[in-house]
Amino acid sequence: MLTEYSVIVIGAGISGLVAAKQLQDSRVRNVLVVEAQDYVGGRIKTSHIWDRPIELGAEFIHGDNTVTAQISRSLKLDTRQAHENHIVLDSNGIQLSSDRRKDYENLINYMYANGKIGVSVQELIDKNPITKDTDLKTLAKFFIEDLESGDADKIDSGVFSESARRIGFLGQNIALRDGYGDIISHFASGLHIALNTVVAAIDYSDLNSIKITTRSGNTLTAQCAIITTSLGVLKQGYIQFIPKLPVEKAASVKRLGMGNACKIFVLFRSASTANAIFRIADAENESLQTITNWWNSALHDRVLVGYCGGSRVSALLSLPYDQLRSKIIKDLGNIIGKDVENEIVDLTISRWDTNEFIRGSYSYHPVGSSHNDNEILAKPTNNLLWAGEATVSDGNYAMVHGAISSGYRAAAEALEILKHT
Repeated sequence: MLTEYSVIVIGAGISGLVAAKQLQDSRVRNVLVVEAQDYVGGRIKTSHIWDRPIELGAEFIHGDNTVTAQISRSLKLDTRQAHENHIVLDSNGIQLSSDRRKDYENLINYMYANGKIGVSVQELIDKNPITKDTDLKTLAKFFIEDLESGDADKIDSGVFSESARRIGFLGQNIALRDGYGDIISHFASGLHIALNTVVAAIDYSDLNSIKITTRSGNTLTAQCAIITTSLGVLKQGYIQFIPKLPVEKAASVKRLGMGNACKIFVLFRSASTANAIFRIADAENESLQTITNWWNSALHDRVLVGYCGGSRVSALLSLPYDQLRSKIIKDLGNIIGKDVENEIVDLTISRWDTNEFIRGSYSYHPVGSSHNDNEILAKPTNNLLWAGEATVSDGNYAMVHGAISSGYRAAAEALEILKHT
């Protein structure tokens, strides 16, 4: 096996695959992708455990005007609209009245528009001028925690609002009928990918060559490298950098937050039961005051998907499995108004916080951080380049289309370096 490469891409998530594919299409020779896990895709992982696809990681294309949607159209992939009909329940499991629903939506809109740098989302909710309704404020808190995968008392409301302004309207949310796997396969096709290859150290002290040492003791060299590992891995310090990362970049890694979220998949005997509990819905527009936020899978009509973000996840997953399963079934029964125990065929949980090579769901901005930290993280370090959703500073962090865009950016930076070597 070759040990000298033009470019080594660290991580076979979507940003790494896009970068490597772009380099390959630009006729760069000897591009290697190294991946610590035994599959490609990173936090995009389509499973077929119940014969039809379910998304253990990213599920929706958040906007039909995004680069992800453009790619799906170019590949002629079948998509489904994520419908917007949804219900919101209060702490008693009762659907909000039209007046309370209006107040709730006004509160959400207020949070999007009125965040202040240095003020947490929780403080913004507590002091809001819209409502004093405790249930509505709790629902708004859950909404943001599910959206950002962080805790409301830690998330910076100003950066949250600024992100919304930077993003603007991206179009309608859609889902790929057969899952994200087709997009992953497209970008992985023809690439030289070394799976189960864990990077232990990166020596970038030589301006003309980068030396990468794997956990198994192998040494790989390249003219430049693109790091796409998750922010969670960077925060854990699993990779030794020689020399240490610049103080500015290390500080940004520390300031940015790596959120936590989990997904719960419930397979029912019939689609009608899943539909009775909830219609197809987009996670970003739903908030049910159960343990999670529920929607019908757009890929499997008998599957209900639950979502929970922030430290509620840790409390949720600390329960013994049988107790957790009972709680989920009870919550679902409360929504539908009857016992659903006999309607459930199977239940599975997806989490990323315990995965050594990811360590969390996606990035967010705690109080004290800013989009400038994303910019700093994206800056090249000599011939060491950076990509991944946490390097995106235009507000599209934590989303697949942001990760894809970062892969294209890093590939362009690598091409510029190779031109001068």
